[in-house]
Amino acid sequence: FTSNTTNAFRTATSNEEGAYQLYLPPGNYTVNVNETVYPDYGNATYIYNESLFITDLTYNISLERDVTIRVKGTTWFDKDKNGEIGDNEVIGNVTVKFTAGNISYSTESDVNGSYEIYLIPDGYNITISHPGFELFETEYNVSVSNCSKNISLTPSNVPVYGVTYYDVNDNNVYDNEDVLITNATISFTGNVNITLTSNGCYNTLLPIGKYTVYANYTTSWGTSYIYFENINVTPSSYLLLEIALIRGVKIWGDIYYYNMTGENNTAKVNITFTRDKDTADEASKTIERNASYGTSLVPGRYTISASYTTFEYNMNITYSYEEEIDITEDMLFDINLTKERKCALTLSWDEIENKTITQGGSVSYNLTITNNGNDNDTFVLSTLRVTNNGNPVEGWNVSFSKSTVTLGLNDNETVIVNITASPNALAYNNTITIEVTSQNASRDDTFEPETKDLVVSVNRIYDAIAIKCDEYEKWIIPGESVNFVLSIQNNGNNNENDVVLLSVDNDSLPKGWDAILNNYRPSILGESKKDVTLTVTAPSDAKSEDYTNIRVYAMLERNNTTVASKVLKAVVSLSDLTVKNITFSKSHPKIGETITINATVSNVGNVNAFSQNGFEARFYVDDKQVNTTYINQITILAGENISVSFEWNTTGVEAGWKTVKVSVGPYNGTLDELNRGNNYATKSILVGKEKVWWKLAAVIVGIISVMGAVILIRKIRRRR
Repeated sequence: FTSNTTNAFRTATSNEEGAYQLYLPPGNYTVNVNETVYPDYGNATYIYNESLFITDLTYNISLERDVTIRVKGTTWFDKDKNGEIGDNEVIGNVTVKFTAGNISYSTESDVNGSYEIYLIPDGYNITISHPGFELFETEYNVSVSNCSKNISLTPSNVPVYGVTYYDVNDNNVYDNEDVLITNATISFTGNVNITLTSNGCYNTLLPIGKYTVYANYTTSWGTSYIYFENINVTPSSYLLLEIALIRGVKIWGDIYYYNMTGENNTAKVNITFTRDKDTADEASKTIERNASYGTSLVPGRYTISASYTTFEYNMNITYSYEEEIDITEDMLFDINLTKERKCALTLSWDEIENKTITQGGSVSYNLTITNNGNDNDTFVLSTLRVTNNGNPVEGWNVSFSKSTVTLGLNDNETVIVNITASPNALAYNNTITIEVTSQNASRDDTFEPETKDLVVSVNRIYDAIAIKCDEYEKWIIPGESVNFVLSIQNNGNNNENDVVLLSVDNDSLPKGWDAILNNYRPSILGESKKDVTLTVTAPSDAKSEDYTNIRVYAMLERNNTTVASKVLKAVVSLSDLTVKNITFSKSHPKIGETITINATVSNVGNVNAFSQNGFEARFYVDDKQVNTTYINQITILAGENISVSFEWNTTGVEAGWKTVKVSVGPYNGTLDELNRGNNYATKSILVGKEKVWWKLAAVIVGIISVMGAVILIRKIRRRR
């Protein structure tokens, strides 16, 4: 509300119900209301502007609406004609005009083909006139729900024009030194095929696409001038193509073809000359001739290919030729077409003869092979696979009365297929897939081996299940668990999965023991097995040599008569750590030397030793601890050996024999063991020199011994 006297203004915002309130001095005011909504689509602006005299009365405002909608889209060209905007299909810088009545609004798409424009809701005529494309016109109604329009443009035919000339100075530009050539024949081969004659200048209209341009002018004395290139016609206002002819070379020759009866060909043959095949400069020219041919080309390397299809011996036979040569001067070149070998066959057997056998039984089927190729052929038979319900099976034996068959055109032969079932064959339908291939397949890239499925049904004979376990007895630690891996075997020949019901007799377990299975209903195919894990847990107060027998039962769900059972045993035991194999890096060190003391820590118990804080080995010399070595593992497996060592410096050590002791135990903890008296080992080592008085004493003792012996001998002699 703006005062008409002071130009001061106050604003208010209406609530969700459209109500507003404002305190103003009485007087003349100009009221302006502006609200914008629909930000996702554009602007819908409600406008009101009026002068009025403010009193203490309610003043309601009636708004008029002015809506503008943002219309957006993409201008594009559907090159691959799939109806979707793809890579390199957008058209940029296109002017899009929307016209309603006498008023027009225009916008231009960006380099990515995207455009947008704000319009009031109405019906519009969209028009686009863009170089290289046909005029686009369509009706379009703009609304909040209809504001996206992709526009696909259709390319128009492109005017192609230029001159035909002989490039005298060889600069690829038509100038005053060049010779204008009239009466040159120009052929455009591509999306359309157009041939015209130049009077020095030429012009034509071409749809967009790739074309091979071949121009030829032959003088009255027989010299040919040739132009042979590829061009790409893209959407544009025009395409200037100056055709510079050069001196051509002639190639001619006879066409030889002998059909299957030995007669020479009299029909026309398509001959294609491809220059620089499989390169960016590839260009092709095709002529149709019989008996002989001749044409003019620009010098270069060419692939010459020819083909002819005829109906012989009740089948289509193709004769062809292909060779790569250099054509640099006039030359004679004969073309000798040969038959394209096609290998083909059909396989058939009397499916009504589907037979049923027992496990290990045999059956024979007749398999007929027919040669549908265009030449004599030798076919090789083999067994590709044997399956039951789509799953591979083993143990079947398949042989043939003949493993190779040679057939003439349209000939056939029957081969006996002998099939012996596996002794453990699954019941019902087993499929034996026979594959037949051609020995001449290497000469026919299109050949695919033929297969035929022979079906043999096997009687369902019996049901049987079993429980196997590689380890029936295991040690267990008090309060811990041990796993038994059970192999549940379905030894019946059912070809469908059977559910085996498993149970554990927990009622027979001692107090505190527990046993559970990870799968109580495994589903197993006949002649197959599945592993199930049984977890047994001992009570924490179990004593060494306590044990329990665990009884596991199995029953076939399909019938309650097929059963199996297995008894397993868990025995409580403890670990037993010990030390062995104390060795020294030097057996008699001098004082001051450093030696390595090695030892082996072993768990000779039946179960793993566990310590949450790890383990330690302590080294003593004459009962004085000199080192502690930390063993950084929380479990020492039953039977595991761990090497420990310590570098002992003998400086300050008194000379003489020393007792080295190594012990093992848990680090900062306790461990229940089978034998706590074997947790250490000892070994003596001499350090430095032995003490002198020991040597002196030894000498004295030796002397006394000798003297005593002498006296004793003398006494004996006197008595005699």
